[in-house]
Amino acid sequence: YLHRASKLHVESDGLCAYSNITWSSSNDTIAESATIHVSASVTNQGDSAASNSTVIFVISDDTDNIVAQSDPIALSSVDVGSSSTASVSLKISSPKLWESASPNLYTVTARVLTLSSTVVDTVNVSHGIRSLRYDANQGFYLNEKHYKVRGFCDHNQFAVVGMAVSARIKLFRAQALRALGGNGRRFSHNPPDPIMLDIYDNV
Repeated sequence: YLHRASKLHVESDGLCAYSNITWSSSNDTIAESATIHVSASVTNQGDSAASNSTVIFVISDDTDNIVAQSDPIALSSVDVGSSSTASVSLKISSPKLWESASPNLYTVTARVLTLSSTVVDTVNVSHGIRSLRYDANQGFYLNEKHYKVRGFCDHNQFAVVGMAVSARIKLFRAQALRALGGNGRRFSHNPPDPIMLDIYDNV
């Protein structure tokens, strides 16, 4: 993929987020709060060092309501060809958890600002708040509930188009799997296309 960005920008795949859930003391399947840990790696491809730049992180829900926002985080002076990382932990009360039947997603946004508070780059990633664990005797748990994975082992190619699989075909395959009662897919034999992962996060 080709990306157009300003000289000071978040690196490709440079915005990362993961979360921890605090469960209710009275019910260990109800999320009391969640802490989302966010980091952004900002690179400078300009002609001179970038100083006094900041990053602001924003988390919004599926209705575009802002549920958490950081203060501006100062970056160290970013030399030409170098990068600097900003990170923060943001807390959300009563989060909507990602479930197979209700794939709730939050949007994590990083905005890079110059000294004059001009936004020079904005990057978004989707994030589903969920807990995953395996038990040697009981199997897999999603959000502290026992969860049986039913799915397919599948190669990436598709009839007629071969490996040139469009996003629309990827969506069709995901919807077909769900229609058959499936909830999982094992990709063979290469890392999956990020578009495919986004689709499975949404269906």
